[in-house]
Amino acid sequence: NQPGAGNTYRPQDVHNFTLLLQAVREELDRLSTQEKGHRHYLLTIATGSNQHYIDNVELGELQRYLDFINIMTYDFYHGGDHRTGHHSNFRPSASPDRDKNSIVNAVDLHVKAGVPLRKINLGIPF
Repeated sequence: NQPGAGNTYRPQDVHNFTLLLQAVREELDRLSTQEKGHRHYLLTIATGSNQHYIDNVELGELQRYLDFINIMTYDFYHGGDHRTGHHSNFRPSASPDRDKNSIVNAVDLHVKAGVPLRKINLGIPF
C-alpha cells in the first residue's frame, strides 16, 4: 500500500502504468488516422515532484508515449509535516537540514529520469 493514500498496488504496476500509457497512445493514434485531417490527440499526465515518485515510475520510458508531463510543483509542505516551509518554493532551501523539494529540483529529477525539457509543464499554485 502507498502510505497514507490507501491505494493497493503491486511491484509490477510500475511497468503496467507504462504499458497502459503505451496502449492509450496507440489507440489515440489509431483514432486520429480515421479522422479527416488526421487530428493529433494529446496524451498527458500529472506527476509528483519528489524522488519517491520518480523512483516508482518509468519516466524515461513512458515519456515516449506522452505529449507533455505536468509536474505538480506545489504542496511541498502541508499540515502533516513536522516543520513548516513554503508550499511551492522555486529553489531548494539553503539550509542543510531541510529537504530539497522545489520547482528547480522537481524539473531536474524529471530531466535526469529521461524526460526532455520540451515536454515539461509546471503545475503552479494560485
